[in-house]
Amino acid sequence: MTRVPEDSIDYPGDGYYYVDGKLFTGVGFSNHKDGWLETETEYRDGTEWGMKRRWYAPNKLLEEAQMRAGAVHGRERIWHRNGKLEEESECEFGVTLRRKSWDEDGDLVEVYEVKETDPDFKYVQELRDIYKGEIEEEKRKGKE
Repeated sequence: MTRVPEDSIDYPGDGYYYVDGKLFTGVGFSNHKDGWLETETEYRDGTEWGMKRRWYAPNKLLEEAQMRAGAVHGRERIWHRNGKLEEESECEFGVTLRRKSWDEDGDLVEVYEVKETDPDFKYVQELRDIYKGEIEEEKRKGKE
């Protein structure tokens, strides 16, 4: 897969990312001034699609999220700088369905789940219907 520095990826404001005038598919990354990997984002056809990660120190993950068409779609996790999990969410099409949050000592401080009466839940249901065939195809490919 093509890897390019993030500063070589253009975002002209049209919702898509480009390299050399073409929609970018590959991995964009940036290194800290001390040389270690600081960010890494997967792209497909000009959108963030795949894993997106950011580190706060060498090999010390700060956050990661599964992306689909530029929105969080799947698991998103954020860590405190002491290495303990701060937040874990399950999202679809950028909408948070479930989230748990912990303090720096590891104590659970919040549990959230979207309610079926929430407009965001209805929005996700509509998108599930629209993309049903595509989602099923991706699941089949994942099991092969």
